[in-house]
Amino acid sequence: MPKLSLPVRLVLLIAGTTLPLIIFAAVIVFSNHEQDRKDASQRVVETVRSIRLVLDSEMQRMTGGLQILSLTNALRDRDFDGFRRIAAGFLEQYGKDGVVLVADREGRQLFSSVTERTAE
Repeated sequence: MPKLSLPVRLVLLIAGTTLPLIIFAAVIVFSNHEQDRKDASQRVVETVRSIRLVLDSEMQRMTGGLQILSLTNALRDRDFDGFRRIAAGFLEQYGKDGVVLVADREGRQLFSSVTERTAE
């Protein structure tokens, strides 16, 4: 077998020692990248779960408040002017864009917190 020249031997020696290190480093970088992706995905899932729990509790709170509004004497007696004050107090908790509507069993609107008159 013919002897290789010195420059060729040096190139083979450098490639033989650095190539495994480069491959090892690439595997570590890829592994870290995959782990970071999994961690980020897990954080997104946890964030979505926590947001869902907050929204569920807020919906339950609002539903409970509306159920209490439905039991007021003013609404039962169809005193919509008195009910308007109660509904306004309820809506202050949710900002100025909230609306309370009351309808009968046939779907006819009886009260709206947006209008000043009641539909009777």
